Amino acid sequence: MAKLPASLVPPTDGDRATDIINADDEAHSRQTRSFATALASRELKLQKPLSLIYVNKLLEGSHKKATRNPNEHFNLVNMYDFTAFGIMGDLTFDDPLNMLDGSEHRPWVVAIFAGFHL
Repeated sequence: MAKLPASLVPPTDGDRATDIINADDEAHSRQTRSFATALASRELKLQKPLSLIYVNKLLEGSHKKATRNPNEHFNLVNMYDFTAFGIMGDLTFDDPLNMLDGSEHRPWVVAIFAGFHL
C-alpha cells in the first residue's frame, strides 16, 4: 500500500489524530492547501468526461425505473448518493463502486452516513 505524503498525514495531539474539522488554524490551513490543487476549477474541468459517465448512468437508470412501472416509487436521493460516491470512488480509489448498477449502498458508505448523523 502506498504511503501518504507528509502533507496529508494528520498531526497527532497526544493519542488523538487531528482531523480537518478539529484542527487548529495552522493545521487546518496546511490540510486544505493539500487539496487546493485537486479542487481547482481547471482540474475539475478535466474530470468532466468521467462525471458525465455517472450522470448518464443516473439518467438512464432513473428513466428505466420510471418507465418500467410508472406507479412504482424509487428513491431518487439514493440514486444521487450512488452517483456522487461513484464519482468520488472512481477519482479517489480508481474504484467505481458500481452502486448505480446494484441500487444499494456499500457497507462503508452506510457507515459514513451513520457518522454524519452523529
